[in-house]
Amino acid sequence: MVTKKLSCIINNPFVSWVADVAISHGIPCAMVWIQPCSLFAIYYRFYNKLSSLPTLTDPEMSVELPGLPLLRAEDLPSYLLPSNPFGSLPKLLSDMFQNMKKYKWVLGNSFFGLERDAIESMADLCPISPIGPLVPPSLLGEDEDHDSGTVEMWKREDTCIEWLNKEAPSSVIYVSFRKHFCLISKTNGVHCKSPEEQ
Repeated sequence: MVTKKLSCIINNPFVSWVADVAISHGIPCAMVWIQPCSLFAIYYRFYNKLSSLPTLTDPEMSVELPGLPLLRAEDLPSYLLPSNPFGSLPKLLSDMFQNMKKYKWVLGNSFFGLERDAIESMADLCPISPIGPLVPPSLLGEDEDHDSGTVEMWKREDTCIEWLNKEAPSSVIYVSFRKHFCLISKTNGVHCKSPEEQ
C-alpha cells in the first residue's frame, strides 16, 4: 500500500484547530493572513505584550511601532481600543496571536514593495511572507458578470472532480472555510445555504 504524505496544510487564522491537527500528524502548517501585513504586526505586538496601546487611563496615546509610522488611537483597529464594542473577538485574536509558534509559515495578503518596513520589522518575531495581493477577479475588472452577492477568489474548476474521482475512497480530505456551501443533489439540483440559514 502506498501512502501519500501531505507537504503542508494552509489554513485561515480563525480556525486554529487545523494547526493542532496538522501538528498531531507531523504536517507543517501555514496560515494565510488576508489583511495587510502592517495589521498583522500591530496585532502580534499587542497580543504578545511587546508594545503598549491606548488604555482606559490614556485612551488617546500615540503608538510607536517598528516599521510603521506614528499611530494615533483612530489609526488602530477598534478591537485594540479600550472602547472595543466587539465582545469576544479580542479573546479569539489573543489566543491566535499567542499561539503563532504552531505555524511554520505566515503568508500575507500584500507585496514586499508596499509594506517593506512592516514585513522586515517582523523578521525576528514571527516572519510573514507576502504572497499577494489576493483579490477577487471582480475587483480587477476581469469578471464583470460575477455575482456581487458573494466574493469568490477562484472560478469553479470541474477538473478537480475528475481528479477526485480517480482517487481511492476516503483518501482525500477537503475542508472549506467559506461563508456558504452548495450541495449538489442528483434529483433536486443545487442547494446553497449560509451558516445563518441552517
